[in-house]
Amino acid sequence: MFREGGGGTADDGGQVNKGRVPFRLLAQLCIGIAVVECVVALAVIVRASGLISIPMPWQHHAEHRRPAILSAATQPSVATPTAADSEFAKGAEYALGLDGKRDLSTAAVWYLQAAQDGSVSAQSMLAECYRTSRGVPRDYIAAYMWSAVAAADGDDDSKYRISLLGTQMTTPEIEEAQRRAAEFLQRHRSMQTSSNN
Repeated sequence: MFREGGGGTADDGGQVNKGRVPFRLLAQLCIGIAVVECVVALAVIVRASGLISIPMPWQHHAEHRRPAILSAATQPSVATPTAADSEFAKGAEYALGLDGKRDLSTAAVWYLQAAQDGSVSAQSMLAECYRTSRGVPRDYIAAYMWSAVAAADGDDDSKYRISLLGTQMTTPEIEEAQRRAAEFLQRHRSMQTSSNN
């Protein structure tokens, strides 16, 4: 039983145990967080499919500031999902457990594949996985590297993450992450150029 003004829970003897959160409150908080995670992740999957354009509430990308009306010649009515989009969506499915079991390690594998294939959303998500140790060991150099790659394509979340990571890393670590990002971008852009010719 929770005592008003007591700052804790009361045990059977009527004594208030300071610092303990009532189980019911904790359960409600966890359920609320899980619902929000599911809604956001579902929106990410739908958005990654390319069938519906849903702006994410935390994103302020240039694409959301474009004029709403574009000619059919410059803007197709329905975007065709790429392999990277499908890989990112598969990773999100595993991250959410939509196939029955939540598997963050498998999600990270799919995010990595999509990130290597050029998905900015996957690059940003993979960076966050490395930063927070979700499905992969914590690795600030990899988190910074993938954030820098996504930021190069205009991802605002990654730009913020870079500044956050910069406060947690040494100068040599930052330089190594920047070197890796530059190598990836050079390799990826040269592959794009050769495939367009």
